[in-house]
Amino acid sequence: MSVKQNLKTWHFPQPPKGGQLAAAITYLPTTQEYYRGLVSNPNLAKRNFAGQDVDLEEIQLKIALQDVLGTAQKYRSLRDICLVAPVDKIAGRADAETIYVSSAEKVKEMEEPEFVKQEFTSFDYLCDKNLVEIKIADEAKMQFGHNFLELQKREAAAELARFENKQIAEIAETAETVEGHDWGDATDGINANNPAVDLAAAIEEIDAKFSVDFLAANSGVWLDYFTNSFIRGASQGNQPPSEASFPVPALPGVKGISHGSFTKTLGIIGSSVAPGLILIDGPVEAALYRDELAGAWIYQLREYLESILAVPDAIRAISGIHG
Repeated sequence: MSVKQNLKTWHFPQPPKGGQLAAAITYLPTTQEYYRGLVSNPNLAKRNFAGQDVDLEEIQLKIALQDVLGTAQKYRSLRDICLVAPVDKIAGRADAETIYVSSAEKVKEMEEPEFVKQEFTSFDYLCDKNLVEIKIADEAKMQFGHNFLELQKREAAAELARFENKQIAEIAETAETVEGHDWGDATDGINANNPAVDLAAAIEEIDAKFSVDFLAANSGVWLDYFTNSFIRGASQGNQPPSEASFPVPALPGVKGISHGSFTKTLGIIGSSVAPGLILIDGPVEAALYRDELAGAWIYQLREYLESILAVPDAIRAISGIHG
């Protein structure tokens, strides 16, 4: 039985109108390997590329998927505020460890300490599907000198990352809110509100056993922060950051993240280790179709993810900090 006959026995989604399946590939983040077929195939894990004959279309599709995922990684800015949990199923049950080790201090000789056992928070997940489609017309290949597929792969990577960042931000903003004050409110260059006061209030509400390590917000919030007279006075000699991830002045040990997915009036502060947020990182499917009537190749990429507010006591949203 040929590879193509094998592929037809598996359960594929409905192809695009007029399209016929030419190849299908799945990437599993749990193994960081590529497999022939889609995640619905129960024998998927046994069908990697090692030592097998593959069609040219399968090789092309694997290369395309590798390129898209590699490029998308550069844009997945908000993974830094999450614990990333790789899974190979799009639905299931996962555990978040909230106490990681047993420990005791100043233990006396011949004394048996009272250890604190590890604790887990369990939750169910059902991944969302993010989809991008690339369609390459035969005429485009024949008329233009540049590689249309390379251009569209970059756009597909940016779209997958945009979906992920947007969905992480949406869940982060459901965290319990702490009321803040407008960091940009100023008269004659002197600000009325000190961001450190709002940050201290938010940190105070986060459980003391969780170490705060990130502050994420829209660029408008960060502009107010860096131009605030209180912060300028506390961080003299520090230059404003040139990248979207940076150490936060006046807040040692905390990483700042600037991203447009966040609401303009909010700041999200918390612990990525606790974790306040978990990103369920599921399979990525790729299918290549041939639409002979339209004269085109169609690449479909489907990424399965879910963002979860895992440990609510480890994250807060600070409201009203940008006018």
